[in-house]
Amino acid sequence: MKKVGCSSSLVQVLRGVRIRPTVGFADPFELLEAPFSPLKERKPGVRVVAVEPAGGAVLSGGSAENHCIPGIGVGFIPDVLNRSIIDEAIPVTDEEAFRCRRRLAREEGIIAGVSSGAAVHEALTVASRKNAAGKVIVVLLADTGERYITTGLFAGKDDSNAAVG
Repeated sequence: MKKVGCSSSLVQVLRGVRIRPTVGFADPFELLEAPFSPLKERKPGVRVVAVEPAGGAVLSGGSAENHCIPGIGVGFIPDVLNRSIIDEAIPVTDEEAFRCRRRLAREEGIIAGVSSGAAVHEALTVASRKNAAGKVIVVLLADTGERYITTGLFAGKDDSNAAVG
């Protein structure tokens, strides 16, 4: 897994990587355009996938409802969002996001927030598709879990109902 800072250009990071049709995931909407727009311009086969909570899947045509994934799914589509770069929006349940957040910590040593768990869960879902074989999948994790350590987020196995703030 290659880790980069927010100021790094995704195009620079992927220099030398043979870009096939790629799927890029970012959890807050603002992370979609800056890194993926230039990549998509240079590599037309790139697909950009937005991740949103199942309880607030407005990009997928759903309604804004309650969910437990802080940082994403604000219940509306901001005017500044360039929807033309989004090829697909995938809703993720609270349980799926929390489970993958725990898996990131346990298996990769990455202390991430729930929205990062949502992004990785859906990247893994897309990676399991038959048409994903041989493709590069890029996932941007926008939040660290450090700010949640003293909250119920790290309370235990069934933390999808835990308070986060």
